[in-house]
Amino acid sequence: MCPIKLITDSTCEIPLEEAKRLGMEVVPLYIHFEDEILKDRYEISPEEFYRRMKGIKKLPHTSEATEEDFLDVFRKWVGEGYDLLVITMSRKQSKTYQSALNAKKTMEEKGELGDRKIVVYDSLQTSFTVGLLDYEAIEMINSGYNLENIVYRLDEVKSRLKLYFTVPSLKFLMLGGRIGRAQAMIGSFFKIKPILTLEDGVVAPVDKIRGHRKDLINWVKKRMQSELPPDKPITVAIGNVDNPEDADALKEFVLNNFKINKFYEFKVGSIIGVHVGPGTLSIAYYITDIF
Repeated sequence: MCPIKLITDSTCEIPLEEAKRLGMEVVPLYIHFEDEILKDRYEISPEEFYRRMKGIKKLPHTSEATEEDFLDVFRKWVGEGYDLLVITMSRKQSKTYQSALNAKKTMEEKGELGDRKIVVYDSLQTSFTVGLLDYEAIEMINSGYNLENIVYRLDEVKSRLKLYFTVPSLKFLMLGGRIGRAQAMIGSFFKIKPILTLEDGVVAPVDKIRGHRKDLINWVKKRMQSELPPDKPITVAIGNVDNPEDADALKEFVLNNFKINKFYEFKVGSIIGVHVGPGTLSIAYYITDIF
């Protein structure tokens, strides 16, 4: 059976060193400041991004990974005899997915694929929930599963995956045009925070809470208890945008109250951070065993 190389984009929030250790290839998106364009994670770390965002006068913007970026990576690994599984952030949030498709089409038209396969998979996720799918995929690749079985598993996990996040305000989502149905919440709250999710790859509102840590933890507790059976091991991930204190409090609560099979922590980087803003806190979870 042909070996498989996992390729993902930098919104997955997996540190480059860890991705390399696991055998993943990470294609960067771009962050645009007024006078420079930087490759996410390769040329600007989450820590440097947070530092530069403090007191910034003009909000930076982002752009997708390009077809050329994917072509360079595709040609490298196809040339070494690999089939490719490419997992990208939601096509409804970025043109990165389309760039990967275009790169695949270019190679097909030029006869560069030979007997090799490229599967471009739209996660319909963003940020570290892309990373969760990456972790599932790389585990299966390293266990010898084929592309069809891996994609089936990704579809099953994605259908069960729950993501919730709270932002200090909707300002950054509005400026970045990523707000989706959450637009309806603008002006409807004062001194409270929205709880948001992704529905079919688009940001959508779920609820509103008071802006206190205990209120968020109580909300998560009730939600997890309503969505998860008490006896099933679960996979959980917590991510934050320059908000380690709330992330640690949420982590302590989760680890002490649920049967955890896998637990991940993510520091959200520049591409997602610029759209949600400092102070954002996220949690995602699903039942690990789907059968």
